[in-house]
Amino acid sequence: MTRVLLPVLGLILLGIVAGFVVGVVVGVIVSPLTVTNADIANLRPAEKEDYVLMVSAAYALDHNLPDAQQRLARVDRDAASAAKYVADLAQRAIDNEDSGNAKNLATLAVALGAGTPSLRNYLSDAAAPAPTPLPTFTPTAAATAKPAALVETGPTATPPASDGPTTTDGDTATPTKIPPKPTATLRPPTATFTSGPPTATFTPRPPTATFTPVPPTATPKPAVDFRVITQRMKTAKENGGTTTDGNVQECGQDHTAYIKILDRNGAPLNKVYVQSVNRPNVPIPYSGQDKPAGEIHQPLYGGDQFRIVKDDSGAQFTSEVTRPLNEKDVAISNAEFIAALYCHDDAICNSRRQAGALCNDHYSYQVVFQRQ
Repeated sequence: MTRVLLPVLGLILLGIVAGFVVGVVVGVIVSPLTVTNADIANLRPAEKEDYVLMVSAAYALDHNLPDAQQRLARVDRDAASAAKYVADLAQRAIDNEDSGNAKNLATLAVALGAGTPSLRNYLSDAAAPAPTPLPTFTPTAAATAKPAALVETGPTATPPASDGPTTTDGDTATPTKIPPKPTATLRPPTATFTSGPPTATFTPRPPTATFTPVPPTATPKPAVDFRVITQRMKTAKENGGTTTDGNVQECGQDHTAYIKILDRNGAPLNKVYVQSVNRPNVPIPYSGQDKPAGEIHQPLYGGDQFRIVKDDSGAQFTSEVTRPLNEKDVAISNAEFIAALYCHDDAICNSRRQAGALCNDHYSYQVVFQRQ
């Protein structure tokens, strides 16, 4: 029985070891777990606090509140919760006497609208300038010598013989004059300067980065000298007809392109020539010739298109070309008929088009060219 169990146990053990080895190889080498672009809100509390400290330090430098709010949104999408989190960190820094971080955090919390009375008082105290102590002078007296007894000097009187001391020979002794001892001269006390505590020094903040504007790029040259800024069919009334409820009743007989040419500032421009693309050899008077300033009134003959070509000095111009200014009902869209009040809607336009009840060959257009 033992001989049968031993091989079975060995196989089981071998399977466990093999499974462990395969799991390690797959998990570490073949397909390791990688975490990228982790959200700030998912960081550990200590790392999240470090991130908020960096946000407050950046705000202390640039005072850019929208940037700070955008960065804090990565901590908590709820702006009120994020602001309260900053205020809590500021209060903790104040309690821990972490003055540098406390000031930055409290400033940011107040800017976010989460400033508590405690934070506001802290910032008020931090902003108040400390008084500078005045130097004090402590007078110290120099050591003075005690004056010795002064001995009177001058002529020495000779006492009577009977009263003075005598020598052994009976002669009277003459008193010896004792020279006076020098006396010490009192000096005035000298003042000694005792310096006060050092005053606080101000370390300026590093300058913030300055933005250097990029010089403006040169204005690109226009693709053409003249652009078409207006091209529309004139209304039935403008063309001399009558309408009722947006439907033409009587057609006008005009079929003209009313062309106006303007300079860059919008003023009429005279003595400029236009050309019909369809009929380039048809002579057209220049602008302002027998017409209002800057205007040309050119009769239409079957879908003409126009462009600016030159002025009276011979200067050549490039120009945009108008769309075909059609006069045939079949070439004009319902949208254009409706805009010009020739028919009220698609159904009426189609009905009138089929019945020939529109104004075939009698339509005029307003065109405006402007210098670029």
